[in-house]
Amino acid sequence: MNTSSETALALALGAALLAGCSQGPWEYYPEESEAYRGVYVTGTVIADRAPQVCLNRTYALDEDESDDFAFYDSASVRVSGLFAAGGARAEKSVELKPAKGRPNCFEAAEEALGVPGEAYGLSAVVRWDSAGRTVTSRYSATARIPEGFSLKEILAPVRDGEWDRVDLSSRPTVARKFLDYPDDMLPYKVVTRYGASAKGIYEIMRYDNADGGEPLNTTMMNMIAKFTSKKRPPRIYAAEDETARFGYNTKITIGNYNSLDTLTIVNMTLPVGKSVYYALAVDEGFELLENSVKASFEDPRIVPRSNVVGGSGGFSGMLADSIRFEISSDSVYSFARARVYLCEDEDFDTKFCRSFLPEYCADSSYRPAVCDAEAVAAGLEAGDAERFLRGGLTPEERDAALLRGTEKLCIRRGFPEDGGVDCSAARRACQEDEEENGCKEALWAYCADAGWRLDSLEACGTALVSRLRLKLLNSTVIRREADAWCAARPKDPQCAYPR
Repeated sequence: MNTSSETALALALGAALLAGCSQGPWEYYPEESEAYRGVYVTGTVIADRAPQVCLNRTYALDEDESDDFAFYDSASVRVSGLFAAGGARAEKSVELKPAKGRPNCFEAAEEALGVPGEAYGLSAVVRWDSAGRTVTSRYSATARIPEGFSLKEILAPVRDGEWDRVDLSSRPTVARKFLDYPDDMLPYKVVTRYGASAKGIYEIMRYDNADGGEPLNTTMMNMIAKFTSKKRPPRIYAAEDETARFGYNTKITIGNYNSLDTLTIVNMTLPVGKSVYYALAVDEGFELLENSVKASFEDPRIVPRSNVVGGSGGFSGMLADSIRFEISSDSVYSFARARVYLCEDEDFDTKFCRSFLPEYCADSSYRPAVCDAEAVAAGLEAGDAERFLRGGLTPEERDAALLRGTEKLCIRRGFPEDGGVDCSAARRACQEDEEENGCKEALWAYCADAGWRLDSLEACGTALVSRLRLKLLNSTVIRREADAWCAARPKDPQCAYPR
């Protein structure tokens, strides 16, 4: 598997493992046990991949999230077991270090790949602030990678009652024409091979959000055609993403029936274009996380069980296999078109849409009103602020576009004192003025989208201090970061104002 595939799989797993873990706690029934208010420990050891572990603390209902910063004062995370490295295998204890841009997630600091059938021990010691009191928490867990898992063959539907059998041993690309309505509900059947240690199979779909899309001639579209726009049909996949949780199958045995023997992929759910379907055999740690810990978020009457000693979450061993698909269709709702409609509906006021705005505006020749500031920023880059600015603006609209466009470019450049653009007014509004203003809001959004990288984006440290003060943020983590920033830079203008 190539590096990009491994990265996509790791990110998708991270999203699935952590979904909901930083929220709550929520309780609605008086007879329930007390909700967990500590640190959720989630991690994986996947065969032929290095271990990963994330720590997530729960938030109070009135507390602002601060996941871009380490919530702990110190953390030691290690995974022990038999690892493969450089063609050899050896028992060792591997230290995990904070991942770049994700300080609450930890990655192996050396080559250490999981081995099928082997058990791995997690040990984590975390010193952190718990409700205003510094505590040291110790967590441990054991995971075992299943052995003997593979996808043997796939039965691809031709028409109702007929299938083409495709042997997957040579890892072929399954290239098929999408079956239009009413045959779109026919299933692909994936035959598996697995050992007794597999407690379930977790499924992920990675799709081509640049050139791919979703089929339009489906049962769902025909059912709701009278109630929705053909221009903006509902979507199964997020056009702004490239991986999606596809499902989870718990191991259930009744007589000769076993739920893991055959996996089902409904034809309608396959994206058009190139995609990769991942199936991961998982151990009991993931089964408990999925059907106990995460299930308790949805139904508080469930008392969660976890394999993490001293806390909650889940540490799991996994063994992955995959199928490459290439699906064609005569009627497609492209992800590229879906992104445009998504961001237009959101007024380009989300992280993804803000990053997509420059491309959208350039492709639209800066005609939409939402592109006025972007047109000025692009014009300034080309040496003429009004070169791309649309005509017909009132004097007030023109002045606002010039102001916001200049601020936008200065924020991206880090407010340089030279470089062909006068950023003095933007610097004063964003970094020096006491009150909240449009420039500060734009800077806050820019820094949040960038993950508040204070080590490389100097202006974002100033922005963090002003946002803490002006938005009255309730977060000991953010306050700690702001205080540290001001202690190191006492001449920062925002540090002079009371916090």
